[in-house]
Formats: sequence, C-alpha cells, structure tokens
Amino acid sequence: MKQEIRDRWTAALRSGEYEQGVRSFESGGRFCALGVLCDALGQPTRAVDGRGNWSFVDEVLPSGIMWEVVDRNDGSLTDDGQAMPFDQLADWIDENVPVEP
Repeated sequence: MKQEIRDRWTAALRSGEYEQGVRSFESGGRFCALGVLCDALGQPTRAVDGRGNWSFVDEVLPSGIMWEVVDRNDGSLTDDGQAMPFDQLADWIDENVPVEP
C-alpha cells in the first residue's frame, strides 16, 4: 500500500468524522473501515455494479490484509467479539499494513 494512502486512511479513521458501522461500506451514515478508505480517497462507497467498491479496495490494499481489516471491523478477531474502534484499528493498520518502498 502506498504510504500516502495509508496515512490518509488512518487519519480519517482517527478524525472522529465517521460513525462506525459493520458489514457495509456505508449505510445510514455509518461506515466500515473500508468505507472510510473509499471516502477518504474520494471513491464512492456504493457500487453501481454491486462490486465496484471492493474492486477499488483490491487495487490499493493487499487482499489478505483487507480481510483482516474486515474481520477486526466486524469483531471476529477481537477478544470480546466487538468491532475494534476506529482509532485502535488505525494503530493496527500503522503497525501491520506494509507500505510500498
């Protein structure tokens, strides 16, 4: 992942501007972490073809990391089964998502 993209994503996650949701890029004003990524980069969070937003994320984020982010945002990888709060998720991304040299 490009450093600039990762920095914009984690800044958006930490900004407090996004209400956290799960299982949808954006629904009712609530965003999952990948929806925040799309929105922070000016991409639509709703795909007209039913897959477009996933395709965009595939272009900027390694798929294995993408699914770990999804699991953490949905709570399946946390100790208590709760979604990881965005600020903690941003810390995790900084520590675990590699940047391109």
